[in-house]
Amino acid sequence: MSSWSEVRERVTTMDAEAVVGLRRSNVTVKKYKRPKGWMILVMAATTITFIAFSKRSNFESGSILYDNVLKHAPGFAKFCHGIQPLVLYSMITIHGSEAVYMNRSRLKKHTVPLFSILWWKWVISTFFEGFGAFIRIDNLVREEHEKKAKSKN
Repeated sequence: MSSWSEVRERVTTMDAEAVVGLRRSNVTVKKYKRPKGWMILVMAATTITFIAFSKRSNFESGSILYDNVLKHAPGFAKFCHGIQPLVLYSMITIHGSEAVYMNRSRLKKHTVPLFSILWWKWVISTFFEGFGAFIRIDNLVREEHEKKAKSKN
């Protein structure tokens, strides 16, 4: 290498090769985008379902949920009482798997530090919202790729 410009080009090439070798993206996610629109409703519905199905006694007489809502539909309350463990453990398994998949497929790839505040925001959001968080992070990465492409021109 005979000049500093050649050194810069070589270092840039080495960085690109390292990123590919580590199966990382050249885009680093540095912010969290909150859910908007109907995805807020999805997150709220999931959260309410988690709370309602967190214990069987929520579907029995004397609970706040039963006395204020379900007393008008005792058959539905009995049905929910019966399926409570299945619903709760299924939700934990499915939503937990989504959160793990978010970490492995997106957060690690885009260099979000493990257990950082940013990491927790994305993982918790994925746990309670699901696929909407994947859409948001993918859009965020796409926007960053577009910015990089424009800056090269």
